[in-house]
Amino acid sequence: MSPSHSDDYRHVVEVQYRVGGDIGSCRREQMVNRLGRGDTAYIAGDDYHSEVGVFDLFRSRALRRDKYLRSYGHDDHWNDSLLQLPAF
Repeated sequence: MSPSHSDDYRHVVEVQYRVGGDIGSCRREQMVNRLGRGDTAYIAGDDYHSEVGVFDLFRSRALRRDKYLRSYGHDDHWNDSLLQLPAF
């Protein structure tokens, strides 16, 4: 996750991902588009597993400018697992 001083999901500007043995990175907007096309992304650790989803900051369509990445657990509640990833 980048930048290294991120303390809020709105500050995520770039993410790293792994597909098979390959590691890549992309900007937040690119990952939002990938997820919008039906790709899936997960955050997994020793004791947690969260899916990454697209989050609209504002409920009003008129105010929606940017879409953000945020993780949610098996209970379907948004959480901050994405922010626990190391910065790169």
